[in-house]
Amino acid sequence: MRMIANLAVCALPLVPAHAQNQRDMLLVILEEEVSGKNGAHQRLMTRDKCLEVLQLVENQTRQGLRMTLSLLDPPATGRVVAAHCIHPDGSYDSVEVLGK
Repeated sequence: MRMIANLAVCALPLVPAHAQNQRDMLLVILEEEVSGKNGAHQRLMTRDKCLEVLQLVENQTRQGLRMTLSLLDPPATGRVVAAHCIHPDGSYDSVEVLGK
Protein backbone atom coordinates (compact mmCIF):
# COMPACT_ATOMS: atom_id res chain seq x y z
CA MET A 1 0.00 0.00 0.00
CA ARG A 2 3.01 2.27 0.39
CA MET A 3 3.19 2.52 -3.41
CA ILE A 4 -0.28 4.07 -3.60
CA ALA A 5 0.63 6.70 -1.03
CA ASN A 6 3.90 7.47 -2.80
CA LEU A 7 2.11 7.84 -6.13
CA ALA A 8 -0.40 10.18 -4.52
CA VAL A 9 2.33 12.36 -3.08
CA CYS A 10 4.02 12.52 -6.50
CA ALA A 11 0.73 13.55 -8.10
CA LEU A 12 0.23 16.51 -5.75
CA PRO A 13 0.71 19.95 -7.23
CA LEU A 14 3.93 21.64 -6.13
CA VAL A 15 2.43 24.05 -3.64
CA PRO A 16 4.40 25.02 -0.54
CA ALA A 17 3.03 23.38 2.60
CA HIS A 18 2.51 26.74 4.30
CA ALA A 19 0.23 27.75 1.42
CA GLN A 20 -2.03 24.82 2.27
CA ASN A 21 -2.13 25.81 5.97
CA GLN A 22 -0.46 22.51 6.88
CA ARG A 23 -3.49 20.45 5.93
CA ASP A 24 -3.42 16.70 5.43
CA MET A 25 -4.64 15.05 2.28
CA LEU A 26 -7.24 12.34 2.73
CA LEU A 27 -6.84 9.84 -0.10
CA VAL A 28 -9.62 7.26 -0.27
CA ILE A 29 -10.07 4.40 -2.68
CA LEU A 30 -13.78 3.81 -3.20
CA GLU A 31 -15.57 0.94 -4.89
CA GLU A 32 -17.98 3.28 -6.59
CA GLU A 33 -21.68 2.44 -6.55
CA VAL A 34 -22.44 3.60 -10.08
CA SER A 35 -19.56 2.00 -12.00
CA GLY A 36 -18.56 -0.76 -9.58
CA LYS A 37 -14.92 0.15 -10.23
CA ASN A 38 -12.38 1.42 -7.75
CA GLY A 39 -11.54 5.10 -7.90
CA ALA A 40 -9.16 7.34 -5.98
CA HIS A 41 -10.48 10.56 -4.43
CA GLN A 42 -8.67 13.20 -2.42
CA ARG A 43 -9.63 16.00 -0.07
CA LEU A 44 -7.58 18.46 2.00
CA MET A 45 -8.53 18.66 5.68
CA THR A 46 -7.10 19.15 9.14
CA ARG A 47 -5.02 16.32 10.58
CA ASP A 48 -7.63 15.70 13.30
CA LYS A 49 -10.45 15.28 10.76
CA CYS A 50 -8.33 13.09 8.50
CA LEU A 51 -7.36 10.77 11.34
CA GLU A 52 -10.99 10.72 12.49
CA VAL A 53 -12.02 9.34 9.08
CA LEU A 54 -9.34 6.64 9.33
CA GLN A 55 -10.54 5.74 12.82
CA LEU A 56 -14.13 5.43 11.59
CA VAL A 57 -13.07 3.15 8.74
CA GLU A 58 -10.96 1.04 11.09
CA ASN A 59 -13.78 0.72 13.66
CA GLN A 60 -16.28 -0.34 10.99
CA THR A 61 -13.81 -2.88 9.61
CA ARG A 62 -13.20 -4.39 13.07
CA GLN A 63 -16.95 -4.84 13.44
CA GLY A 64 -17.09 -6.65 10.10
CA LEU A 65 -18.94 -3.78 8.45
CA ARG A 66 -18.09 -1.93 5.25
CA MET A 67 -18.15 1.85 5.35
CA THR A 68 -19.88 3.76 2.56
CA LEU A 69 -18.58 7.27 2.00
CA SER A 70 -20.19 10.06 0.00
CA LEU A 71 -18.05 12.93 -1.23
CA LEU A 72 -19.06 16.22 -2.81
CA ASP A 73 -17.39 18.28 -5.53
CA PRO A 74 -16.87 16.13 -7.51
CA PRO A 75 -19.56 13.81 -6.23
CA ALA A 76 -18.70 10.18 -5.52
CA THR A 77 -20.27 7.50 -3.36
CA GLY A 78 -18.90 4.06 -2.68
CA ARG A 79 -17.60 1.52 -0.24
CA VAL A 80 -14.20 2.34 1.23
CA VAL A 81 -11.47 -0.03 0.04
CA ALA A 82 -8.59 1.94 1.59
CA ALA A 83 -8.05 5.30 3.26
CA HIS A 84 -4.83 7.26 3.76
CA CYS A 85 -3.92 10.48 5.54
CA ILE A 86 -0.88 11.97 3.84
CA HIS A 87 0.73 14.58 6.06
CA PRO A 88 2.52 17.71 4.83
CA ASP A 89 5.91 16.22 5.76
CA GLY A 90 5.27 13.22 3.46
CA SER A 91 4.54 10.71 6.22
CA TYR A 92 1.18 8.97 6.22
CA ASP A 93 -1.28 6.78 8.12
CA SER A 94 -3.33 4.13 6.32
CA VAL A 95 -6.24 1.76 6.75
CA GLU A 96 -6.98 -1.04 4.29
CA VAL A 97 -10.23 -2.95 4.19
CA LEU A 98 -9.58 -6.65 3.60
CA GLY A 99 -12.06 -8.97 1.97
CA LYS A 100 -13.10 -6.52 -0.72
